[in-house]
Amino acid sequence: MDREAIITASTQHNIIPGRVYKYGTAGFRMSADLLDGVTFRVGLLAALRSRKLNGQAIGVMITASHNPAVDNGVKIVDPLGDMLEQEWEAYATNLVNAPSHGELVEYFIKLADTLKIDLASPGKVIVGRDTRPSGITLVTALADSLAATNTTFVDYKILTTPQLHYLTRCVNTAGTPGAYGEVSEAGYYSKLLEAFYRALRGRKVSGGLTVDCANGVGGPKLNELLKRHDAQKTGLQVKVINDDVLRPEILNLDCGADFVKTRQRAPPNPKPAPGERWCSLDGDADRLIYYWVDPDTGFFMLDGDRIATLAASFIADLSRSAGLEHQLRIGVIQTAYANGASTKYIEQHLQLPVVCTPTGVKHLHHAACSFDIGVYFEANGHGTVLFSPTAVQTFKTKEPQSPAQKDALDILSALADLINQTVGDAISDMLMVEVILAHKAWTMKDWALTYKDLPNRLVRVEVGNKDLFQTTDAERKLSHPVGCQDEIDKEVKKYTAARSFARASGTENACRVYAEAATRSEADELANKVAVIVLCLSLLAATSTLAVPSLLKQTRLSPVVRQGSKLLVDGKQWKSVGPNVYWLGLDENVTPPAGEPYDPSTKSSYPTKERVTEVMAVVNALGGTMIRTHTLGVSTGNPLSIWPKQGVVNEEAFNIIDWAVYQAGLYGVRLLVPLVDNYDYYHGGKYNFLRWAGFDLTQARDSNNPQIQQFYTNATIVSAFKDYIKTLLTHRNQYNNLTYAEDPTIFAYETGNELLGPVWGDMNCPADWVRDIAKYVKGLAPNKLFFDGTYGINKTHLSIEEVDVFSDHFYPTNNAKLQAGIKAVEGAGRVYFAGEYDWVGQSGGDSLESFFSDSREQSRSRRRHFLELIWEEWPGL
Repeated sequence: MDREAIITASTQHNIIPGRVYKYGTAGFRMSADLLDGVTFRVGLLAALRSRKLNGQAIGVMITASHNPAVDNGVKIVDPLGDMLEQEWEAYATNLVNAPSHGELVEYFIKLADTLKIDLASPGKVIVGRDTRPSGITLVTALADSLAATNTTFVDYKILTTPQLHYLTRCVNTAGTPGAYGEVSEAGYYSKLLEAFYRALRGRKVSGGLTVDCANGVGGPKLNELLKRHDAQKTGLQVKVINDDVLRPEILNLDCGADFVKTRQRAPPNPKPAPGERWCSLDGDADRLIYYWVDPDTGFFMLDGDRIATLAASFIADLSRSAGLEHQLRIGVIQTAYANGASTKYIEQHLQLPVVCTPTGVKHLHHAACSFDIGVYFEANGHGTVLFSPTAVQTFKTKEPQSPAQKDALDILSALADLINQTVGDAISDMLMVEVILAHKAWTMKDWALTYKDLPNRLVRVEVGNKDLFQTTDAERKLSHPVGCQDEIDKEVKKYTAARSFARASGTENACRVYAEAATRSEADELANKVAVIVLCLSLLAATSTLAVPSLLKQTRLSPVVRQGSKLLVDGKQWKSVGPNVYWLGLDENVTPPAGEPYDPSTKSSYPTKERVTEVMAVVNALGGTMIRTHTLGVSTGNPLSIWPKQGVVNEEAFNIIDWAVYQAGLYGVRLLVPLVDNYDYYHGGKYNFLRWAGFDLTQARDSNNPQIQQFYTNATIVSAFKDYIKTLLTHRNQYNNLTYAEDPTIFAYETGNELLGPVWGDMNCPADWVRDIAKYVKGLAPNKLFFDGTYGINKTHLSIEEVDVFSDHFYPTNNAKLQAGIKAVEGAGRVYFAGEYDWVGQSGGDSLESFFSDSREQSRSRRRHFLELIWEEWPGL
């Protein structure tokens, strides 16, 4: 083998310096622009693997399954369609991480020598790819690698992942007694359909089936199968949707098996009608989820657990009918993600053994091989049924003692051909489900009623280093970080029929948190609490000051009350110290991954739960008591807002706001929430209400227009603003079941941010309007404090009884203004609040040192009287 040829080819396919790559369950999977050099090196390993196995063909699949279109991946398939042998995963990792082209070749040659591989012997690799545009480039990198190693290469172009596994086995078994099928894509369709016809045994499928193909490769491949399918013979009428592979940006976007499983709802477009039978494939067609809309109870999902129990029940019944119940051993393989109700149903009702393995096809597949018939499905819908050679031979050779026995044996034999024996195959599994439903004459409701799932929730938590999280007991418990499992167990004990676990993702730098409990609200709450534990322990790796929330006081916060010029909590003086974090409800700083909600016109998106929780943890760790946060209250006029249009409520906007309020409560951080903004910002403000009322005003053009005052004086606008306030305050938080009006975490509402009239600095926010809004808020939320958000201390407001706190902002910092404001508010017997200040000194003014010193002195000297200075020392997060 030409060493220089490999080096020359490798220089055309570089890896990213300093990045560490690891071969996992899905091979190498990441952003496609990082994969060129990785794919080249995977080709080198495939060349070695083929030669190690005496020239048998090795498969290479280029896909990223349910990931967004910008990602891709590359993985190796062993000769019988199995996953790459585990020992070789380490070789793949080492080879790909070779730091230079020369060291790459040195490791390649050394590995060949260690494994006693004859590099002069022939090798063969076959490849398939999904519909991602990046796949074409990655196939080129693979081809260059195989050419440099004189390895025969066959490109089958666009395939589903199961088809590539099928072809790999067919190539290596062709011409042998164990030949698996015709070596072609057409052979795949022929094998499935012929077995489908035999398995039905003349029965007809009842009702139509709509198949969502995630806008991935499963769409065109399912359509190819249906072209060959005789619907008159089977009764199966299939409607294929979400099969657009010409627009890669919509791959897996709001559709597909992963969407349905994680969101626990049907794809939004098109929507299933009540009673219809639907299923979803994932992006590379190796996962399958069924679902329907019950006319009485709504959406109902039949996931991998349901498919496994359906298959196990049917096959066990057939085995008994065939007289094989004592001859063949049937078992069901599950992971920790399997619903506890399904495990109970299998063990107690079906009376079949259940084996729990770590997550990952290689673990389930291996365990399934220990049975004559091994049923394995992950809850995400990936799985298959393995029939041992002994079982297949028994179906063919056992002499039936009755027509019923013959039927059972024939159906079992057909199922062994129908169900893909190499890997989970959504199309094959779909046909299997349709066969079983036809034989049982079951509707979707019949299937759903076999057992009642425990409500569950799966949460993804981004972490700094997923490798910190190590598991034991088939991934059902964390061994590291030390103490994390103890914290999880404490939370689990608080709920009925509950369990929860966390494990590192195999494909992303994230942890998956699973929780189940007796009720939906308990499962959601438990999942969120465990997610916080995981996130905080991840943060602890970077700083030892962040507290785990279970170590914090988690009882409901007591309300903040005003006594003259003091603020009290539980009768003790309380000081408000903390940052402005304006983006907690709607962010303008981060462009989210493709497919997540995003408004390009304002560059706004919802912040992730992880970022929100991190803020709360940091504020708590640094001794903060509160956060002032605009976008938890000001949320109008943006497509992602609470009110994108007047009176139109966007419930999705509340998801992250609910989370922020809930997390603040867990961390003991109270919230001050403005209700409107003086400016025409991305998150909304008074200009939205003006435009909705027919005033064509923008801040950029009309900041000095007297018509701006209509916001305060126009009865229609004031009424609309009150309607918005009511929408906000009466909303019930999904995480703690409290309305925002009830929740003491939000200790105060503020009329708005820096409210003014048409002249800068005029403080022309009418006292009658402030009084009216204050009374309205107090009527809805009598236990809240109320802040006057006028930009400056307007002395005409000081007599408004409903206002508890008067605030001012400092751009620039101005000690004289600070002292004058304190004096004015002191005279009214209220609380003074310095809400914002120029902490970077861009506006000039007095030094921060003198400003802080003066504020502290004012606070100390006046504490015995009726004034407390509430000040902020943090520049914001």
